[in-house]
Amino acid sequence: MSIPASDRFVQLDDNSPSYDDALKQLEELVKAVGEIRINDWPEKEGVVTNLRTAIEMIKAKYVNETALKTAAYTSIGFILLKFAEAPIVDLANKTWGAILALFQKS
Repeated sequence: MSIPASDRFVQLDDNSPSYDDALKQLEELVKAVGEIRINDWPEKEGVVTNLRTAIEMIKAKYVNETALKTAAYTSIGFILLKFAEAPIVDLANKTWGAILALFQKS
């Protein structure tokens, strides 16, 4: 039986610029989310938890591509919708691009 690549665990190259960039972008996004001070945002803890999960998945170096993208995009997508006009959207988009770069073949 053949398993699609997106459903397998793959090893990330921790010596690549894309690896460092993905971690950096996720950590910056977690920090930026933590600095948002609005009262009507009960989802904040879940957003941060998903982003931190994505960080830990990357640090493990063996990762399921689908699981990583799901953990990250659940929060990134929420940020894009909730804060569509805010500067954090640029950081969220940049972070998503960094995560996608982890799986691009050179």
